[in-house]
Amino acid sequence: MDVFSALITAVGTVGVLAVTGTVTAVIVIARRSRSKAARPSVAGAPERESIRSLELDAGSALVRVDDLIHDAEDELGFALAQFGERETRDFARAIGEAKRDVREAFALKQRLDDAVPDTDRQQRDWNRRILVLCAAAEAALGEHERDFEARRRRESSAPADLERVRDRITATRARLEALGAGPDAVPDAGAVPDAGAVADAVPDAGAVPDVAGPRFAQVERLLAEADGTANRAEGLLGGREPVSPLIWQAERSATAADRVLDAVQRAEQDARRATAELGTFIARTRDNLSEAKLERDRNPDPDQRDSVNAAIAEVEDELAAVDHNEARASIDRLHRAVDRLDTALAGARSAERRLAQARDALDGALHQAVSHIAAATDFIAAHRGRVGPDARTRLAEAERQLDLARAEADPVAALDAARRASTRAIDADALARYDALHR
Repeated sequence: MDVFSALITAVGTVGVLAVTGTVTAVIVIARRSRSKAARPSVAGAPERESIRSLELDAGSALVRVDDLIHDAEDELGFALAQFGERETRDFARAIGEAKRDVREAFALKQRLDDAVPDTDRQQRDWNRRILVLCAAAEAALGEHERDFEARRRRESSAPADLERVRDRITATRARLEALGAGPDAVPDAGAVPDAGAVADAVPDAGAVPDVAGPRFAQVERLLAEADGTANRAEGLLGGREPVSPLIWQAERSATAADRVLDAVQRAEQDARRATAELGTFIARTRDNLSEAKLERDRNPDPDQRDSVNAAIAEVEDELAAVDHNEARASIDRLHRAVDRLDTALAGARSAERRLAQARDALDGALHQAVSHIAAATDFIAAHRGRVGPDARTRLAEAERQLDLARAEADPVAALDAARRASTRAIDADALARYDALHR
């Protein structure tokens, strides 16, 4: 069994919400990788090993620097609270420059991973460039972090810093209690439609599912760690042993707890939005089916009619299989089926019709991309030490494609970019879950 066969098997154990839509992504990833796996080297085995060694080094560097940037952003928040904006301005600038370097490095990694064969020279050059970019980012961030760590050792602000951390822990615990009270306690995101407004369109829609699961227990554990560390720091105040590292550790735990709550809140809001959207999307899909059948019947080409018929049947199967308790997963599957129907109909539609269809589909495709990127981002952040470079590369590419979609004036090109963003994000999520299970 090759690694991607194992990946498909492993991801299948994660759960319905996590797995939905990932199997196709995993197969796509496997095909891409197999297409580039056999690249003969004119210099023989030693050269192939040299390329492989560079790939491993570049992948490790990407993971290390990606995590370092996230840590540096946390550190910047702590430093801002302690030292103020003026003292942290250079650090903020260094983080911005490191992000630009790492975006370039991930773009090169994506080129190395795509289905287009690369020469041995390109592989070496691009992997070396990744290593240079990562080393520059790591050096710049490390210098600033060491500077702030040295300032903390002076201990002069320890009592005030400890009080601030205590306030942060209290606020996060209050937020946990509010969110744990149920979906009604989640602050309204403003863009979430009223689920009751579409209840008639969604038979037996049921309640919005609880998507928090064990995440609240994780928050409790992080807050307990923060409390315990803060208590140890308080016991050392006024003594000879340094206190600031413990205060910093407590604040990191509280920050991690806040981030888990952010992810829970986004998931709750996405589930509510999906429940509200499902009825409208089903109605729109049925309208699309009616139009598709008319265009099929008017098309004189039997091959095109057969292709459209197959796509229509797939959409009808997905409509019949809609699960209102898993609204987001149902919408994802319907979107993919409708996308394939659009592709089958493309030859029969005029340019004007294609533009109109693309405009109608673009908002939903952008929202799908944002949702998948957020899910992958949250999972990688929660399992940072166990997720390798491939998942992070797909996520970076998904974010790049989403930016392209938002900036694109042509709705057809924008729709294509938004769909690529969703695909890359689903790839990232599948690979990240595989890494988390096997590392």
